[in-house]
Amino acid sequence: MEAIYVLAPCKESIRQTIKDFKGGKKGQLYSAAHFIFLGSVDEDMMTEIRQAPNLLGMLKSFKEINLDFLVAETQVRLQYWW
Repeated sequence: MEAIYVLAPCKESIRQTIKDFKGGKKGQLYSAAHFIFLGSVDEDMMTEIRQAPNLLGMLKSFKEINLDFLVAETQVRLQYWW
């Protein structure tokens, strides 16, 4: 089974995801991974991904969806649940 990860573009989410791929191919939870980031991934985060050899062999797709934006509308209120 393949996994689709929808991730916040932060180091903590990347580190937690890398833990799923620590065991090598024999101990894998999934046969492949697809990463969808909800913002742009900076160079430091890309370095962390590149330094996870078990993950690189399993990563089938990598997308950035730039959903991090500010609303310039006075009638809109954003509520964060985290």
